[in-house]
Amino acid sequence: MRFTIVTPLLNAERHVRRLIETQRLQDYADWEHVFVDGGSDDGGPEAVRDAAARDGRFRLLAAPGSSIYEALFEGFANATGEMLCWINADDAHTPWALETVAQFHAETGASWMTGFPAAWDEAGRLRYVRPQGLYPRSFIRKGYFHGGLLGFLQAESMFFRRDLFARLDEGERRGVLEARLAGDYRLWRALAALAPLSVVPSVLGGFCQHGQNRSVTEAASYMEEVHATGTWQPPRWLGRRLGKSFQMLSALKARRLVELADAALQRELAKAAETPSSPYGVSPHARH
Repeated sequence: MRFTIVTPLLNAERHVRRLIETQRLQDYADWEHVFVDGGSDDGGPEAVRDAAARDGRFRLLAAPGSSIYEALFEGFANATGEMLCWINADDAHTPWALETVAQFHAETGASWMTGFPAAWDEAGRLRYVRPQGLYPRSFIRKGYFHGGLLGFLQAESMFFRRDLFARLDEGERRGVLEARLAGDYRLWRALAALAPLSVVPSVLGGFCQHGQNRSVTEAASYMEEVHATGTWQPPRWLGRRLGKSFQMLSALKARRLVELADAALQRELAKAAETPSSPYGVSPHARH
């Protein structure tokens, strides 16, 4: 299975070179990374051209004047991979992300997947992981996942099949494209009408917090766009209580997913230990 990673690009030279280097660290080899430049006047596009000259899996498309979601859709329209995702220039996937998603997809057939939300700092250090494993499809469809209720869905950890994305109707596509900030929120609601969101019990990507993120500096404007969709907006005190209660349930679900993943790993180790040529010897690894 081939992956297409799309990055909308606009004056992000200070981030894009590190993103290119982290992409090269992927354990999985069958991918392409499409950068869609909206008209940068810095060295970001040149950095992508340099990378493409050394590795043909990197591509640069020009879309002058495009918004972030117009650039995103342009990248998806030119994708050759069966599995789609996007990463902003200042964010990153983990080195095992694509391999993990490919294996999870092969085992489950899931068409839309996410991992445990995580955050990096500007130095590229993983600062925290949130144990969240519960994303009811109906809640996503109704728009409950926002900052005033259940918390945001992390775009950096999302992967979805191209044929699923192709099923979005014209109205849903237009809604995403017309958004200035909250197009991801609209996209998740649209995808939830088509498929459930499956959780991979691993960290697949992270949001880089550096203080200048638009989601931070323009948080109020983002929520205005969320409100405009007509989703339920409880009073602040109620939203906080419901959000905390849901996060506790989600953490319990995450723990269950980890327990299942650990049990599967132990079965694999036990089976491997029974094979004479196994590097694990004659008995499974001890549990710690």
